[in-house]
Amino acid sequence: MQPDSSRGAQIEMKYRLKPKLFPLRDDFLIQDETGRDTFRVEDQSSGLVRSQLSFQDLSGKEIASISQNDLLGFSYDIHKEGQPWAVVERGFGFFRSKFTVRVGGRDFILAKGNFWDFEYDFTRGEKTIATVRRRGDGLLGSYEIQVEPQEDDILILTTAVVIGLCQSNKD
Repeated sequence: MQPDSSRGAQIEMKYRLKPKLFPLRDDFLIQDETGRDTFRVEDQSSGLVRSQLSFQDLSGKEIASISQNDLLGFSYDIHKEGQPWAVVERGFGFFRSKFTVRVGGRDFILAKGNFWDFEYDFTRGEKTIATVRRRGDGLLGSYEIQVEPQEDDILILTTAVVIGLCQSNKD
C-alpha cells in the first residue's frame, strides 16, 4: 500500500528524508519507515532562484507542486492537482522563527521548534499532528517525519520540504 493522504489508517506513518550533500538543491527521494522509496521531489527551477519543486509518486506523476512566492523565501504556495491547496509562510518570533500553514484559508497548522537541527513539531491548536526529528550524525543524517493518524501525509511532507528549502537557502 502506498501512503497517501487518504490512508484513513489508525496508525501513524513514518517517513525518512535523506538529503544529499547540499540539501534540497537537487532531486531526492522520501522513504517510508522500512526504507522503501515512496515519493520523489524534483527540482523544476530555472536560473539561480529556486522557485519550483514537483512532489511526485515513484512513477513520476505529480501529486503536488511547491512554488516560492517572493524573492526572500518567506512564502510558498502548494498546489495539489493543479489547484491552490496551501500557503506556507515563515514568521519570526523574538527568539525563534515559526511556519504557518494555511489550507484553503480556513485550516491553520503551526510548525515550531528548532529548524536548524530539524527538530520541530506541527500543531493544530494544542494538538501535535506530526513531528520531525534528525536521525544519525553529521551533515548527511536523515530526518524522520512522523505523521499522526487521520492527518494528511502529503501536506506534512510538502511543508517539511518547504521548511528544509528555507533552511538551505539561508546558507
